[in-house]
Amino acid sequence: MWRTFCLLCLTPAALLSTGVEIGSWDVLKEGLAEHNTSKRAQAITALGSIGVTPRIVKMVTGALKDKDVVVRQTAAIVLGEMQARRAVPNLREALNDESAEVSFAAARSLWQLGDHSGRDILCEVLTGDRKTGPGMIEGGIRDAKRKLHSPAAMAKIGIDQAVGLFGPFSMGVWFAEDMFKDKGAAARALSAKLLSTDPDPGASRELELALDDKSSAVRAAAARALGVRGAPDAIAKIQPLLLDGNDGVRYMAAAAIVRLSQPRHKRVE
Repeated sequence: MWRTFCLLCLTPAALLSTGVEIGSWDVLKEGLAEHNTSKRAQAITALGSIGVTPRIVKMVTGALKDKDVVVRQTAAIVLGEMQARRAVPNLREALNDESAEVSFAAARSLWQLGDHSGRDILCEVLTGDRKTGPGMIEGGIRDAKRKLHSPAAMAKIGIDQAVGLFGPFSMGVWFAEDMFKDKGAAARALSAKLLSTDPDPGASRELELALDDKSSAVRAAAARALGVRGAPDAIAKIQPLLLDGNDGVRYMAAAAIVRLSQPRHKRVE
């Protein structure tokens, strides 16, 4: 009843924005509930791009309890990249994860947050006493190789660029095949990322055009960049990507819309 009353009090424009935000949350929640491990990891990565809000931190820390190692590892990495200081207790707990990959990711993120609780783990990895094994990165590379049917092709797609653009490997590797098919996609996606901080209003127009790019990597990068720029007018432009055929694009678009729907004073880089 309270929500219905509030929605009825909104202007048509505000009502549209609120409806899109709710739909975007639904997309992200569906991603987190996916049976597919990669999709859950992608949804977590997209959540991390929204900002350090209590709700986002709670959702990402919840993934530290996921049944799958890749998802728990992704959550640990994302919390560090988000600079989610309120997640320090959760990351300390993750140091005791049964997976060496997860405990190492937790130690790394804690270190980024100025907490050295995981120092012993880092030292053990350095001296070879602790084996991290074939974790998310190695597993992601194997999956990408199977998709491309050619190990040699991996060297050509600039996978490191994909990782740098989208954060944890779980998101970057998803666009690997797409970048291989379109040799200019990596450069266009990187341009979108750089333009996210360009003060020139014209950059927003260019990014909006890139939302229709043939490359899923570029569409995702453009959506994320528009979210970072913080112009609520971009919500209507990003909205069609909620129906994109690529899950990574849908999650990133949903995250951008949620970020843009937040009151400006609550937005956190």
